[in-house]
Amino acid sequence: MTAISLFRQEVVEARKDRLPGEINVALPVSWQAIGFLLAIILLTAILFFSFASYARVQTVPGVIVPDSGVAAVVPSRTGIILTMPVRSGERVTKGQVLATVRTGEDLPSGAGVAETVLAALQRQSDDLNTQAGAQGTSAKEQISQIIAKKIDLRSEIAALQQQISLQENLLASGKDDLARIEPVAKRGFIPANEVRQRQDVITQRQQQLAQLQQSLASARAQLTSADSEIAQIQAQSAVQAASIQSSLSQLDQQIANTRAARSYALRAPVSGQVSSITGHV
Repeated sequence: MTAISLFRQEVVEARKDRLPGEINVALPVSWQAIGFLLAIILLTAILFFSFASYARVQTVPGVIVPDSGVAAVVPSRTGIILTMPVRSGERVTKGQVLATVRTGEDLPSGAGVAETVLAALQRQSDDLNTQAGAQGTSAKEQISQIIAKKIDLRSEIAALQQQISLQENLLASGKDDLARIEPVAKRGFIPANEVRQRQDVITQRQQQLAQLQQSLASARAQLTSADSEIAQIQAQSAVQAASIQSSLSQLDQQIANTRAARSYALRAPVSGQVSSITGHV
């Protein structure tokens, strides 16, 4: 079997004109760049979907509640809201005053019971303060009088001491004079009545000296008593002042309790945002 019998003439002719080697089709540069870019985009997409996260957006009905919940603040006692320094939507911190509420009943005259009691307590406090001032002034005046008396007593004591010294000198002089004339009187050169007169003078001076010494002792006793009186007045004044101060402290506590009972403050239990306010001033 020959080649002519196996293949057609056209095939034989085509194989005669065929060049030896491989045939490669050259692609344009733009097509290569596009292919490379598509490969990068595909790789990026694969990496993104493998490792990246995304947020899912979905619309649902409901109410948004904070993670820590809603803290309801309600008054512990009924009353009238005096102040409300916060507004809905405002941020507050723990312990911040949200509202001030006045409690207590009102009298037919329109005045509050707490205000009436508070005014009465305040009057008592004022009276005690006046009493304390008067008591302190009285004690100071008494002490001033005693101090002036002490000054007079010291002057009197100084004068008595001078008089006693003078009287002692006169008495000693009289005794010396009597001692000189007694021997002469015994011999009859001086009359006996003159001796008796000098003895009477000595006796009189002794009596005067005794009176002066008694007066000096009395003045010194009064001076000591004056010091005791001052100490006693100071002690009594301190006791009275302590008693008045104790009463004032009790009244101050009653006034503070009355004011606390008259109104109280609502405070934020936690920090957060005011969601709503159901009361008004």
